[in-house]
Amino acid sequence: MIKKAITIIISFFLLSCQEQKKEEKAENKEYSNNINRALPALFDKKYFHGYQLSPDSDYPIYSHTDKNVGELTISFINKDIDKQKEWLQFDFNNNLEPGDDPDDKYFDNLNKVIKTKLEPNLNTYEIIAEHIPAKYLESKTLDYIYPYTKTYYLYNKEKKSWDFIKEKIISDGANEKNITKLTELNAMITISSTKNALLNKDSLKQIKDTTLFVNSSQGESVKLLINTKTNDSIFESEIFGETGKSTYKFVFNKFLKKAECTTYRYTEPISVNSNPKIKSEKKENLLSSKVSSTRLTNIFNSYLKAFIHANISNGK
Repeated sequence: MIKKAITIIISFFLLSCQEQKKEEKAENKEYSNNINRALPALFDKKYFHGYQLSPDSDYPIYSHTDKNVGELTISFINKDIDKQKEWLQFDFNNNLEPGDDPDDKYFDNLNKVIKTKLEPNLNTYEIIAEHIPAKYLESKTLDYIYPYTKTYYLYNKEKKSWDFIKEKIISDGANEKNITKLTELNAMITISSTKNALLNKDSLKQIKDTTLFVNSSQGESVKLLINTKTNDSIFESEIFGETGKSTYKFVFNKFLKKAECTTYRYTEPISVNSNPKIKSEKKENLLSSKVSSTRLTNIFNSYLKAFIHANISNGK
């Protein structure tokens, strides 16, 4: 197991530049779902016509309907239930009045304010897709043909695929049946997250646990793990400082798949209080900004070099 993890690390070090370019190109191709279902490339730009609010005005969405793919709705659900309240009547709170018949100006402005709030924080959201196949829509009017089947998927950011959640049969045109409520989406996320957490816990094996001094004079605790189901290697670390600490997670195989960091700032230095309270928290990932991407990549590379050097020195 140790040799396997180290082989992955060395292979990554040699092939990362080449594979990263391939991965960047792949980002623009279709995303696949991990079950055998006919699912359109949901992130294709041709399906995006601007962000809107859900029918109950309590979470952001975008949608598309045509006679070929059917009806698609992509919903963005904050992982923090308390923060979901920020979307309630979001248009009114931003001085946007839809009126009885919202015009293009309203939807253009709504798209802008939603984009400003949502996109910089996508890592804190779950993404759920609803798909109604074209066979359940009238070819001319695109009205629903009852009963119809609506299928739900949860986006797996690590695998860049859609995980099937469930199917739901809608028997008639009652609003409470056609509209997916926020409470229902939250229930779907909880079920899927719990299932994935149990699977991930069983599949993770720790290879090494060490302390390095490459990014902080105070030291950093670094663990190397391997996911026995995906064969991915994982670095998890904590970097300690006088006024705060940062936690990191890097998932990689032939390329760096995921990198994320949470930085905590203390109310007072640890030299004054050895157990200070946390006053602020900031999350970053590879998509947060160019600066964040560069910083995370540099820290990741420092771990690669440290582990390669340690194993070469030990003759492993």
